Amino acid sequence: MRYTPIPLVGGFYADETKPWSVQDCLNWLPTQAETDGTRTPSILKTPPGLRQALKITEEGGNSPPVRGTYNCEGKFFAVVGTTLYQINNDLTYVSRGTIPGVGRVQFAHNQLGLTVPGNQIVIVNGSSGYVFDTTTNSFVQITDTGYPGGINAVFINGYIVQIEPGRRFAFPSAPANALDYNTLDQFTSEVAPDLLVSLAVTNNELILFSETTTEFFQTVQATSQPFRSKQITLTRGCGGRFTVANMDNTVYFLGNDGIFYVLAGYSPQRISTRPIEESIRGLNWDQSYAFVWESAGHKVCYWTFPDGTTWGWDVSAKIWHRRKSYGLNRWRPNSMTFWNGKWYAGDFQSGIIWEVDWDYMLEGDQEFESERTTGILADNQNTLLVNRLELLMQVGQIETPSPTPDNYVRVQYSDDGGNNWSNWDQESIGAVGQYEVRPVFTRQGRTRHRVYRVRCSSPRKRDLMGGVIVVQGTVG
Repeated sequence: MRYTPIPLVGGFYADETKPWSVQDCLNWLPTQAETDGTRTPSILKTPPGLRQALKITEEGGNSPPVRGTYNCEGKFFAVVGTTLYQINNDLTYVSRGTIPGVGRVQFAHNQLGLTVPGNQIVIVNGSSGYVFDTTTNSFVQITDTGYPGGINAVFINGYIVQIEPGRRFAFPSAPANALDYNTLDQFTSEVAPDLLVSLAVTNNELILFSETTTEFFQTVQATSQPFRSKQITLTRGCGGRFTVANMDNTVYFLGNDGIFYVLAGYSPQRISTRPIEESIRGLNWDQSYAFVWESAGHKVCYWTFPDGTTWGWDVSAKIWHRRKSYGLNRWRPNSMTFWNGKWYAGDFQSGIIWEVDWDYMLEGDQEFESERTTGILADNQNTLLVNRLELLMQVGQIETPSPTPDNYVRVQYSDDGGNNWSNWDQESIGAVGQYEVRPVFTRQGRTRHRVYRVRCSSPRKRDLMGGVIVVQGTVG
C-alpha cells in the first residue's frame, strides 16, 4: 500500500465552471516553504483569533460600531458611534469629541513643529473635518472659510491633503496647521475631467485616484499651490474611496475595472485572478474597504465587501484566501491598527476593540471555521479506486477554552465538480499532547474526478500540511 499526494494545500480559485475548479481557502493562511527539507512544500497556517481587548459603551449601555481606529505616534484613537475616544495603555478610554455620522471615517496627522511637541489629528467623516490636538487635548471642528469639507485625508511634507465632498478637487492645509486652508490652493487631475475618488502617499509622492485615471503629484517650493503634477498618469481609475491601502512602500487598490492592483513604480500590476474578479462583480465597491495586517512573516492586504465577503492577498505567498466570522459571510474587523507591538481590530457591529492574537483560537467566545476545497484529483478520465485518505495535520495542540469545543476535522467529497457533496465524515485531531494522531478516512469509493473539502473549527491551532490517498487501482 503506497500513499500518493493530492493537491490539498492552496488558495482560492473557484470558477463559475465548477467541474474545472472549485478551489477555496477560508480562514487558513496559505504559506510556502522557504527552504528544502520541509515535510510538504506548502502549508495552511491557522490564523490568529480575536481576543476582546475592551468594549466601549455609551451611557445606557449602548455599544455602537467602530467607524475607524488610528495610531498617532503611540497614541491610540477610535471613533465609536459618534464619539472620538483615546485609548490608554491600560485599555481604559476617554472621550475626546463628537464625530457626527454613521459611516467610515479616515484619519491623518501632522507634527506641530520642532519647538512645539505634539500632533494635530484630522478626522474626516465624508462631509466635515475635525482636529484633535495631542498637546492641548483640544478638539474642534474645522471652520476655516477656505475649508470645503473632506472625504479622505493623508499627510505629506507637512501638509494634510484632502478631497472635498463633491470630489471635484483636492486641497492642502497650511504647513503644520490642519486648521488653516486657502481656496487658491485647490488642485485636481490635469489629464481627465472625471471626479476624484481617493488619494494615497508613497515614496514622497501624492497619488490622486480618479474614476478612470490616476495621476502623480509632487510638492514644490511655492507660496501658493504647493502641489504640481509630475505629468505621470495611469489610464486606470479607482473602484472605491476606501479600497486603497499602503504596504511595503507601495500602494494596493481596487481598480475601476474590478481588478486588484499593486503599483510597481508607475505601473499598476494585476494581482487578482479571474475567479476573484468574478466574485466581486455586481457588489457595492463604493462601500468596500481595505486594510493591511503584517505579522509572523505574513503581509496581507484585506478587502471587505459588506454585501459580499472578505478577500486577503498575502504578498509573501502571492495567494488569495477568504476570511469570515461565525454567522457572517465577511470578517468582522472594520479596521486594523498596529499599536504597542500588537494588532488591534475594530468591530463593525459593536464597540469592541479586538486584539489579534496568535495564541487565541476563537473570535470572542465563538469558534471560527477553517475550510479548504481542494484542486481536482483525476487521471485522464480513468476510474480511481480510492481506498483511504489521510490528512497531514498539526494535532494535539493546546485548546482555547470554549463553551462548545469541537476537536474534529471533517471531510466530504464531490464527484461532479462541486455540484453535489457526500455526507461529512469526521476524525479526531487528538487530545492535548497526542502528537501522533493520524486523521484517516477510509472507504472513499471510486471516481473519475474528485474534489475534497476539509473543515475544522476546533479552538486550537490546526495547521494543514497536505493530504495523501491510497489508490487501489485504475480501470477505464
